[in-house]
Amino acid sequence: LCLIGSFSPDIDHPKSKVGQWFKPIGWLFEHRGFFHSIFPIIFLIILSNINPLFVPFMIGYLSHILIDMTTKQGILFVHPFINIRISGFIRTGSFLETIIFLVITLTNLILITMI
Repeated sequence: LCLIGSFSPDIDHPKSKVGQWFKPIGWLFEHRGFFHSIFPIIFLIILSNINPLFVPFMIGYLSHILIDMTTKQGILFVHPFINIRISGFIRTGSFLETIIFLVITLTNLILITMI
């Protein structure tokens, strides 16, 4: 579930694997817009409180958002209401992004074993 959650924010990217499965979503939403905002995160927190099975999914989802926040492209955290971009200095696809991905993945594995 954590792995599925980590791919889910890219449902709005028409070239991503998950975006290929749900093409209409990619046509309706801009990439790194709504699905990279706080609103799906709030929804997942509520679902996780109702059913603990959503916790690994939420951990994966949040890890994706955290990694994207460190990139130059960043995310629009309160999209569509305010277009303030939260971004870092890391280039998407760079070696440093890969290192951050591996650290977060290891952290996720540790968190999931604690559930």
